[in-house]
Amino acid sequence: MKAVKVQMKVNQQNLVKTLRLGFSNPETVLSELLQNARRAGATAVNFTCQGNCLTIEDDGCGIGDFQNLLSVAESGWDAETIEREHPFGIGFLSALYSCRRITVISAGITLSADTADILAFKPVGLAFAKRSRGTKITLEGVGLSHKAVNSKLWELARGFPIPVFFNEISLDRPHAVSNAAFVKTEAGEISLSGFNSRQPWENSGTYFVVYLQGLPIYRSSLHGNADMASVIHLDSQKFNARIPDRDKLIDEARVVNLVEAALQRHARAKFLELKAALSPEMFVAGCGAFRKWRCLDIINDVPVLPSGLLCSIDDYPVIDRGNDRKWFMSPYEKAVHRHEIEEGSVTVAHIDDDLDDGSGAIPWMFAWEAGMKIFRGNLDQGHWLHACVQGLDSGISPVEIIGEKHRARFEGENITVDVVFCKSYRLTIGGQSVVIGDESIYDLRAGLIVVPHKDASGFVVRQVSGYQDEDGAFNDMLADIDQDAFSTFVVANTASDPAVALKKLLPQLHGCPQLYEKKFIIAVGKDGSIGDVRIA
Repeated sequence: MKAVKVQMKVNQQNLVKTLRLGFSNPETVLSELLQNARRAGATAVNFTCQGNCLTIEDDGCGIGDFQNLLSVAESGWDAETIEREHPFGIGFLSALYSCRRITVISAGITLSADTADILAFKPVGLAFAKRSRGTKITLEGVGLSHKAVNSKLWELARGFPIPVFFNEISLDRPHAVSNAAFVKTEAGEISLSGFNSRQPWENSGTYFVVYLQGLPIYRSSLHGNADMASVIHLDSQKFNARIPDRDKLIDEARVVNLVEAALQRHARAKFLELKAALSPEMFVAGCGAFRKWRCLDIINDVPVLPSGLLCSIDDYPVIDRGNDRKWFMSPYEKAVHRHEIEEGSVTVAHIDDDLDDGSGAIPWMFAWEAGMKIFRGNLDQGHWLHACVQGLDSGISPVEIIGEKHRARFEGENITVDVVFCKSYRLTIGGQSVVIGDESIYDLRAGLIVVPHKDASGFVVRQVSGYQDEDGAFNDMLADIDQDAFSTFVVANTASDPAVALKKLLPQLHGCPQLYEKKFIIAVGKDGSIGDVRIA
């Protein structure tokens, strides 16, 4: 049998019909026409929209060969442009697919025809025109609304290298290379957010927008603020877009990783410049930006702590009130210097457990009484502060009762707990001690409230319970009931005169006139129960 050979062929009409389906975005025509104007060396491009007619004008070099305009996969651009930007030669099809009739005037020649005839491969006549510079394209019967064109052009123009006008209005181009400070990197040209006049550098964020050949092709978040974005214009010789819409990068995940790495390296370099130029106090103000850019180690040797890294205990520590986390603490806004901590004028502690976990209130009451600042921030593991922070979650000795008076059992509306009354108590952690005589504490490990003689507030019940309702929210009514009852309980148990104690514990007897102005003799049993009651 004689060998048979086959070869690749193209069904031109089917290919063109199929490519129509490939352009998934009807707005692609706008980006393609922008690209053509830029590649033609235009200094500006103007869009005009009236009804369903869209006109695009530029002052570029014009179209050298109209046959190239209608040749699929034949871009017609010079060798340098092809090498630099890899044009596909199918972009003009988006214009043909987008309208009913097209008119192109360029280099003294006019092409005007119904797009259906062009796409059916019918010959199209050319005529002479007076226009000798630039190109004017008119699309009639466009399937895009005025609003859609306006919105898309504002988006496309943001990073475009030449001015873009829509209905004679100049569109903002804040991300254009000529309008911001860019530096060249291995991935392309980068402008970091926070390092320009629009935004303080301390607020520099990692949200970024990527452009390829002046048009947006990727953004790191769908919800980011474009005005706060870092910008990168990719090197078009190294990176390509997916055809036909060119709105997505080829090998996007790899490219994004390269971009993120380039941005991070550039951010570190900018931070090092600032570190050399600013005072330590001013430099550490950018801690939030260092954290976002994974550069926290950059302040490891700075002898000042960022503001808000430490917290003060401003009030009596209690269990968190639902979503109101650690309301008894507030950020310590004063600048703290390394020598203050190392010399001991400022002491810093770290507590992992909440008041209803582990050692309960002991470390919190210890830190409050000792005037310690609580480290609640996030620093690199190599930061000097870590060696100065005292951990209060271990090395905790049992609560030492000083001058115990007696013990009793409190039965409230929501809690029941044993109580010891004393002169004061001692808390010891890691060999250091504090003595507290004016604030009660709930010893979680012993299941015991310790009440020194100077505290009758009843607030300690909030160390026993978080008083949360079934939805997990703090219920202040439940807490107030037990707090008032416990305060009464303390006064009764610490009164020197039994009659005063009894009066404090007895309820009001309003509404029972037969008791008014009577005197009674009441017998109280060993267990505190009411025994015989008779009129005196």
